[in-house]
This record gives sequence, C-alpha cells and structure tokens, in this order.
Amino acid sequence: MAFLSYVSGVAHSCRRYFLALSVALLFAGNAAAQNIGTIFTDLWYTVGEDGWGVTIDHQQNVMFLTFFVYGADRSPHWVTAVLTKVGTNGLLAPPQVFAGNVYEDHGPWFGGPFDSATVVEATVGTATFTAPTALGATLRYSINGVEVTKNIQRETLSLVNYSSSYGGGTAYTLSNCQNPAQNGTVITDTGTLNIIQSGAAFQMTTAAQRANCAFTGTYSQQGLIGKVDGTFECTDTTRGSFRMFFMQWTLFGMSAGIQLQSQFCSAEGFLGGITGNHTLP
Repeated sequence: MAFLSYVSGVAHSCRRYFLALSVALLFAGNAAAQNIGTIFTDLWYTVGEDGWGVTIDHQQNVMFLTFFVYGADRSPHWVTAVLTKVGTNGLLAPPQVFAGNVYEDHGPWFGGPFDSATVVEATVGTATFTAPTALGATLRYSINGVEVTKNIQRETLSLVNYSSSYGGGTAYTLSNCQNPAQNGTVITDTGTLNIIQSGAAFQMTTAAQRANCAFTGTYSQQGLIGKVDGTFECTDTTRGSFRMFFMQWTLFGMSAGIQLQSQFCSAEGFLGGITGNHTLP
C-alpha cells in the first residue's frame, strides 16, 4: 500500500476505480458529510464520578441512552432517552447535536413472568447530547424538573487488538509540500498492510507498488476508539511522523483517519482494510 510514495513526489500510475469513486463521495456533497454511522456508540462516564454513567447506542441519526443514576433515597432510578440528530452537520463539521425526551418506566418484577402490557412509561424530562469531537461530549438532561449537566467521555474496558493482515486502501490529501503544485492533490491507492500489536506497542508494515513502509508507534484507546502516534520510514527514503486516529475495529476489518508528515509533504485522509481473521500475537 503506497501510503507515502506520492508524498515523496512519485506519482502512482495505477489508481483503483472503486477507491477513486469512494473519495469522490467522501469529498463531494452534503449527503456523504451527514453520514456519521455509529461513531458515538459506547459506554460514557464522567471523570471522578465512579458509579455514574450512560450507555449510548448510536445508529445514524438516532441514539438510545440508558442512564446509571440514583434517586434521592440512593436507590437505582431507571430512566432512558431517545434522541434524534439536530441539524445536518457531519463529522467534519462539528458539533454533533442530538436531542429528545427522557423516559421513566415501571414494569413487572424481574423474577417473575414478564407482561409487556403492565409496563408504564412516562416522559419525565429532556436530554441533549453535544459533541465537539468523537471522543468527548456534554450531556444535559432533566428528570422531574431537576437539571443536570455532565462533561462525559468514553469508558475503556479493555484494549482492542488490531493484529492481522488486511487488504484495503487509502485516500489522503497533500498539503504544505515542497512543490506547491502538489498541494490539494487527492491520492488514492490499494494494497496490503500487516499489523502486529502487543498492548500499547504497535507496528504496521505496508506493501507498496514503489516502496514498502514500516510504521512504529504507541497505541492508546478511549472507549471503542483507538489512536496511534509514532514514526515511519519507507524504502524510497521517505520518513517522518504519523498519527492514526478514530480507529475502529470490526469483525471483518478496521478503519482509521491518518495524518502524515514527511520531509516532502503533509498528508491527511483515511485508511481501511478487510480481513478474514484478526489474529492475536
């Protein structure tokens, strides 16, 4: 995967049609910009408030929230919320805002037969989720007239391991180039990458048409979202620093944003790969 050979001034002669089409969709029109997928799905909490939390299931323009809160008598207080997206901002145009109602439910005892007909639901307030980034947000909600504001972030339960061999592609835009004529050029390419990860130690090698590259860095994670900061070096002498961000793991692959800084250009864009087997080292 020739991440960097164009960054060093070498143009790729072969660009895959499907990636070119994908980039066109990514960079053109509001329809693609509005697609935010499931990026906010996670367990969220407030620093210093162990025992308080909210689970968010995000599906495109809708969120379902389950709150871990307590009543005045310190007993568990069961409330949920259904929020819908406000406005048309995409991930590249924050903030993302979702708003809706908070509900309180009462139903049959958990140890006996469940009869849905006996469930009683009441609207007890409203909630607004405002996210300037994909990693942190402000949650404002009310329950029976009591207003609460929380600065929330994702809860990490266990590090995700990305170790595997992938087939995929990249799409990135050049800037700050030694040759100003290259600034703004959108580059797409396909190939393979191999990731070996052990805890926070992260290594990635790419197979390229003109050069092979090795990336070494430190992995960190916030909730379901990963990040790697490190350095790279390629066989065509291109080298520098990189950052992979908004990394997401799925059963069949991975995706991430990527920023590159070489001695020739800066670059920012996306990468992704598919795999039939996530292997552990």
